[in-house]
Amino acid sequence: IAEFTEISVNELKSRFDNGDILIIDVRTENEFIQGHLPTAKNIPLSKLSKDSSSIDKYKNKEVYLICAVGGRSGNAQRILSSRGFLHTINVTGGTKEWVASNYPLEKE
Repeated sequence: IAEFTEISVNELKSRFDNGDILIIDVRTENEFIQGHLPTAKNIPLSKLSKDSSSIDKYKNKEVYLICAVGGRSGNAQRILSSRGFLHTINVTGGTKEWVASNYPLEKE
């Protein structure tokens, strides 16, 4: 059974600092280019809803989902769960909260 977990950006930062985690940024490519979490992969929600095959190998691993504030990543959580992903984690507050916390951001 799929778990619907939510964590704060502070919790994400702690997990990020402690190891290699998969972060999927579901914002648009344009938003992603403006600044994103280090190591985050960009798969816009519109593409994720059509095809998750590029990340299917992570179905049994924790997948952290982030967007601007937490809405689209919540939608992504439902999409991936319906495709068999067991451990999706929505980052509440999203990239905006990450930036407000002065955590590192990468720009393309």
